[in-house]
Amino acid sequence: MSGAFAIRSLVNYSEEIDLIKNFLRGFKDSTSPTLQKDVDTEMEIDGHNLDSSLDKNGINSPFKYLNLLQQVADRKLSTIEVSIDDIFQYELSAEEYDQDLEFESLGLNTRRQDVSDTFNKMNKNVTRQTSPSHLSYRIEHNTTRYIELFSKAIDTMIPEPSLRFNLDAEVDDVLDVILEQRKLRDQSDQNKRTMDNNSLDPNLSVSPNMDIESFPPQLTRKYSLVFRPRSSDPTFSVRGVGADKIGHLVKVRGIVTRVTDVKPFMSVAAYLCDTCGCEVFQEIKSKQFLPLDSCPSPICKLRRARGRLHRQTRGSKFLKFQEVKLQELSDQVPMGDIPRTLTVHCYEDLTRISNPGDIVNISGIFLPSPYTGWRAYRAGLLADTLLEAQCIDLQKQNYSALASSNNTNFDSIVSEIRLSGDPLGSLASKIAPEIYGHDDVKRALILQLVGAPSHTTHDGMGIRGDVHVCLMGDPGVAKSQLLKYVSKVSPRGVYTTGRGSSGVGLTASIVRDSLTKELILEGGALVLADNGICCIDEFDKMDENDRTAIYEAMEQQTISVAKAGITTTLNSRTAVLAAANPSRSRYNPRLTPEENINLPAALMSRFDIIFLLLDTPDHDEDLRLARHIAFVHMNGFHPSSNEDGNENIFDNAAISNTSAEFSSMDFLRHYIAKCRQYNPLLTKEVSEYIVSSYVLRRQEYKQYSDKNRSRSLHGKGTYSNADYNHSAILGSSVVGSITPRTILGIIRLAQANARIRFSDLVNKEDVDEASRLMYVAQVTLDLQLQASIKNSTGKGPSSYMSNRQDPISAIFGIMTDMLRSGVGIASNQSGTLNYANIQQKVFNLGFSDSDLQECLSHYDSLGLIQVNAARSRITFVGGSS
Repeated sequence: MSGAFAIRSLVNYSEEIDLIKNFLRGFKDSTSPTLQKDVDTEMEIDGHNLDSSLDKNGINSPFKYLNLLQQVADRKLSTIEVSIDDIFQYELSAEEYDQDLEFESLGLNTRRQDVSDTFNKMNKNVTRQTSPSHLSYRIEHNTTRYIELFSKAIDTMIPEPSLRFNLDAEVDDVLDVILEQRKLRDQSDQNKRTMDNNSLDPNLSVSPNMDIESFPPQLTRKYSLVFRPRSSDPTFSVRGVGADKIGHLVKVRGIVTRVTDVKPFMSVAAYLCDTCGCEVFQEIKSKQFLPLDSCPSPICKLRRARGRLHRQTRGSKFLKFQEVKLQELSDQVPMGDIPRTLTVHCYEDLTRISNPGDIVNISGIFLPSPYTGWRAYRAGLLADTLLEAQCIDLQKQNYSALASSNNTNFDSIVSEIRLSGDPLGSLASKIAPEIYGHDDVKRALILQLVGAPSHTTHDGMGIRGDVHVCLMGDPGVAKSQLLKYVSKVSPRGVYTTGRGSSGVGLTASIVRDSLTKELILEGGALVLADNGICCIDEFDKMDENDRTAIYEAMEQQTISVAKAGITTTLNSRTAVLAAANPSRSRYNPRLTPEENINLPAALMSRFDIIFLLLDTPDHDEDLRLARHIAFVHMNGFHPSSNEDGNENIFDNAAISNTSAEFSSMDFLRHYIAKCRQYNPLLTKEVSEYIVSSYVLRRQEYKQYSDKNRSRSLHGKGTYSNADYNHSAILGSSVVGSITPRTILGIIRLAQANARIRFSDLVNKEDVDEASRLMYVAQVTLDLQLQASIKNSTGKGPSSYMSNRQDPISAIFGIMTDMLRSGVGIASNQSGTLNYANIQQKVFNLGFSDSDLQECLSHYDSLGLIQVNAARSRITFVGGSS
């Protein structure tokens, strides 16, 4: 055929299988106290002394892979993971061994060393580059072929089970029963033929070494083989895996965006011929295959019969299959590009490891995937690509895995902090240490990460234990940085923005599965952050219709969906950390908190703590902040905390170097995992203390509300507790109100604080700390509220100045109304008003010129407006307010 060339391969695969057998037999675990190359016979273990290298149980031998084979034979292990590092170390030891023999033949001193020196040398050479002469190099560049070679070698090395099991058709694997029945049948046929010639007993036992050649190897294998790449191999992004990596073993890092359901993947199809009665097996190595229609057995061919085949599902072999979508991380995407996605195929034990939202390192074989069906006609010679997973490593372990792990470096520090007088303060200092100040905010974030245990009543009603926190404040107070840090600390942290998120993006959307073409649900940010934290930045920029989608998720911790014929409820057991700016970008102390925040009362009441972060000028505080920022940029790490706030941190730069300290994020995850093992309970004494504290705060709030209401209330009537939330009537803010949800917030914060102490009981100190944090968060709001009420003495028409507004705010409202309506706008200048038009409008409404000048000066200092030198134009920053 024109264009076709036949080239003979120079690789002798029989020799390769022999090398593989020698490695499997001769490699010793690096943790074994015995020397890997102790005597000459260790490098030449053959099949005759294979059994002698194992002990009685076959699992205590220093030979790593012989132990694995014995566990596979005993049905204790279903996946054999072969490390490329092990193969490379074995080859290095073989080279050193050959050099020792050469030195001995020359009469020179041998270079043999003891165990520690040998393995130290191996660890130094682990980064050494492989060459085509190494088996590890050939495996990395032709992984699919060597999986089959390793499987063939393992098939001949599988030992006998240490315990003989009696098969039961109702309990054991179907294929095991079929193979045993086939052995019985073949042994019986052989005994009958032998009996005719030698008069033997037909009831001879079945030989365990009976070779069943009619079964394909894929059907008889009770294991799956995977390769783990070298630890020194580079980790690629999705776009970094190119055409030169086809067929290679690569390691890719990304975030999992979608996983399909685990489905059966047919590996071997079994047929039964209705003419000759033979069993026919067909190996399948692609997602689509053409079933056999005629029997290929010699009996049917001899009879010239076209036997009809019937597929036998019971005799076929199926593998667990799952498709994963891996997307690039945000820091891997070049400027101006969009993230790329790679399809990953997972089989057997690699399924159900990753979930949407997990950051993973997936090692696999990069393969082409030809299009099928009508897409093949359109694609022509083009093909898609996929990654056949070999091993999956999660970058963030969940809390249960961290709690069960033993880390001696962290355990000593955990004990030290636990026994300290203020463990919450010690942990808070490790939250974003590069960010100056915000001590109480960091304490609340630690309590949010720890959380409180959730409860379910006898009638099935659930009470959430997650703590919701809202950070409201001026621009430039590091709200977004705190959100980013918390999302990185949490094992299931999702960061999103209000402007870039829709209602379905936060909850769930209906998409069509690329594999089955069915409509399926795809979880949004709140679903991806299940059992974690969802950080929502620019919370005030969200559309109101989209913002209402999270009401149910915040309190009920579920998301109900009824779309496209799919009616279900998804779990959203997540803590929400939101950051928002005031309604006019900066907080205006002349307005009430409710006017500044401009968020619905039903939403704000769902937050346990609302912090108000203001950027107010203060000489001493500004000096410490500027020194802190300059120190971080100069040294690349944060300064150590000192008792004297006036001490110059630049003088102790060498002392405060924290570059050699442990990672604060890893330590926080480890400490929080230990904390979440405790479920603190409320005692009777503590419960009465919480009740009395809550009732006292309610009474103080009622007296405060009645005092502010007495001057503005013009009629009598009956009012319920809900009326105290009407800021238009009371002159108070929704944000500063004490609602029945407040007592739930105190209990959750107190239980989280008890978890930090590793205690199973909540004490009064935990309740006091929870009440203090809620008071600190509220007192800033109350101070601004008192200032707004105190300044509510302005004059002017009621249409522009209510009982809560002073003339300064009323004039600013007039200017914003003129800007929105287009009245008084300067020609060809968007967002700019004529000074003369504003002055005339203000005078007509009864305000004085001093009120106008004070308003312009105040809002110019806030950065909301700009007045030109000639005082002829007023420009709104951003175009509109």
